[in-house]
Amino acid sequence: MDAIHQRYRIGSFAGPLAHRATTTHLYAGEKSISSLPRTIDSHTVYRVLQFIVTVTVLAFGISTYPAQAVETDIVEQVKDIFPGMIDGNPSSMANINGTLYFRAHDGVHGEELWRTDGTAAGTVMVKDINPGPAKSAPNDLTNVKGTLFFRAAGVSGNRELWRSDGTPEGTVVVKEIAPGNIGSNPENLINVNGNIYFTADATGTSTDVELWRSDGTSNGTVIVKDINPTGSSFPQFLTKVNDVLFFSADNGVDGFELWRSGGTANETAMVKDINPSGGSLPSDLTAVGDRFVDDKLYFAAEQAGTSPTGRELWVSDGTEGGTVLVKDIAPGAGNAFPGELINFDGSLLFAATDILGSGRELWRSDGTESGTILLRDINPAGNSDPHSLTLVSINHSPVSSNLLFFSANDGSTGDELWKSDGTTTGTVRVKDINPSGDSSPDILTNVNGTLYFNADNGSNGEELWKSDGTPGATMLLKDIRAGPNGSFSAEHTNVNGVLYFRANDGSTGSELWRAYVRTDTPPVFDDVPVSHPFYNAVTNLAISGYTDGCFLRPPMYCPSDPVTRAEMAVFLVRGIAGQDFRPKGTPGTVFDDISPHYAESWIETFKELELTGGCSASPPLYCPNDPVTRAQMAVFLLKAIHGSAYNSPPGTGTVFADVNIGDFAINWIEQLAKEGFTGGCGNGNFCPNDPVTRGQMAAFLTRVFHTPQLFE
Repeated sequence: MDAIHQRYRIGSFAGPLAHRATTTHLYAGEKSISSLPRTIDSHTVYRVLQFIVTVTVLAFGISTYPAQAVETDIVEQVKDIFPGMIDGNPSSMANINGTLYFRAHDGVHGEELWRTDGTAAGTVMVKDINPGPAKSAPNDLTNVKGTLFFRAAGVSGNRELWRSDGTPEGTVVVKEIAPGNIGSNPENLINVNGNIYFTADATGTSTDVELWRSDGTSNGTVIVKDINPTGSSFPQFLTKVNDVLFFSADNGVDGFELWRSGGTANETAMVKDINPSGGSLPSDLTAVGDRFVDDKLYFAAEQAGTSPTGRELWVSDGTEGGTVLVKDIAPGAGNAFPGELINFDGSLLFAATDILGSGRELWRSDGTESGTILLRDINPAGNSDPHSLTLVSINHSPVSSNLLFFSANDGSTGDELWKSDGTTTGTVRVKDINPSGDSSPDILTNVNGTLYFNADNGSNGEELWKSDGTPGATMLLKDIRAGPNGSFSAEHTNVNGVLYFRANDGSTGSELWRAYVRTDTPPVFDDVPVSHPFYNAVTNLAISGYTDGCFLRPPMYCPSDPVTRAEMAVFLVRGIAGQDFRPKGTPGTVFDDISPHYAESWIETFKELELTGGCSASPPLYCPNDPVTRAQMAVFLLKAIHGSAYNSPPGTGTVFADVNIGDFAINWIEQLAKEGFTGGCGNGNFCPNDPVTRGQMAAFLTRVFHTPQLFE
């Protein structure tokens, strides 16, 4: 069995063709001279000339496509949730499986749970949890396996744990942990292995503020351990390291120390009593490791007693013996106050204060004393105070690299945007955004390899900026609030490459906005303009190398032409076999009517894959120039997807008005719809007997074979 048959029969796809045709194997729609009609008219002569030009261009590798795509930054208001000057004040934003959820109020309801798909019409309140003008004030929105968990106040006003699937009926309280009071006020929500962990105050029951977990059900919402039986342990800084939860808590005896939990009372214990004199106050817990496994926990803690170290950097592997001081940066009882801890390619970058030397600067650590070093003394005369440390993977073809962006003051240019590649020489200022003072970059956010942040250039106030780490590409995106006042964007949240945020344009109050990069591409084909209904699908196929169209000069795709059975064979074999496949075939051995024909080898491969039996068994014919109907296409596509032995389940006659029980291919048509590949031809119909057009075929191929979605 050759490679294509092996690949096909196990049900996997190599994907769409990524290279253009050669002179031997042409794209669907490009006819060879031997297949031209015998009656030669002027149109046929023109097609012959087009074919000759096409072969010449393809043979010499000359591009037939127009200029490359142009990227445009778009910054726009999504919706004026509270119409007029009053703030809708969207906040507590969270990305839940590609949908933005947030808290807002519209002037009719109080602060409630909302969601958006990025359009005004798709920006809606999920549920009026606390009906009327009262507010439920959703907060701590957290994604657990596609389900939203959050804290909210219901009708009773009690703040409890809720969950939502994005529908009103699916938005429910998980459990009344502390009924009859003001609620348990769940906080510090975090997903650990598909369970939500949080702190809750069950005052009035047997416990106060302790660690809880939930699987989303009332019965599955339980206290993990009553760490402080005489009061509240106040767990905080909840941090996941691999499958273990670490946090700071007070057991009522040792003060606040480092704890760990595996989810049960027996698996919940203090890691180490770092400061026997009264609590080490662990904070800034940060997991660090490579891109596969986080194997270290770094944190700030203080140690008093006979060997005081002040507030310094510590590291833990989860054991008492493996929980150690990394380095006494501010010697003796001095405090280095490690902060802004962040994982950088398996090392830790952080801000710390060397009170005897460099002041507050950027440091790096590998977890050892000797490997904990000052990365750069950015401000030799004082403190550069690096803050808002944010990791961004910058794509500079042909390689990508991680860069740390942050805000710092070098003592001469003020508080500006800096970057670091983890080395001293690679730690540099990106741009002096405000030459007359501080630009004060903050709310730094990574959006798919681009840094978005707020800054004040001295003229426009605090507005939204972007950067790729170079001065030329560090730019103001939009003066949302014209003039010097600034829109003060906040709540920056990445949802599939779109930055959502809150901003005030001075006329509609603080409302929901978004920023994204729009790709504008000149039409590849003259007969498929941007306004054409199949523009996206056809352009995707062309840019990915799937088709060169039906004419070369001028470039045409012929989207309204019917797809022939020959073209269908070429399209589907390409989708199945992948970019490097070229059919060989044995001319004249399969069907009597395909030799000579431009798609002869493709049709023979189509038959070898058992995707067709032809149009006639005796004599064996394929009818290569006959159009393919939409019903026939349903059969072809599903067999291409699932394999030649696939049979679709019985149809019901209830999916399309014009496809009834007993009709040809009803099973296949309804299954195609069920799998999301078609919505019909309009008005509840499928139009099974209509020929499939080349435009429609482009749309089907894009969906079925997952050709690159270059355009949305």
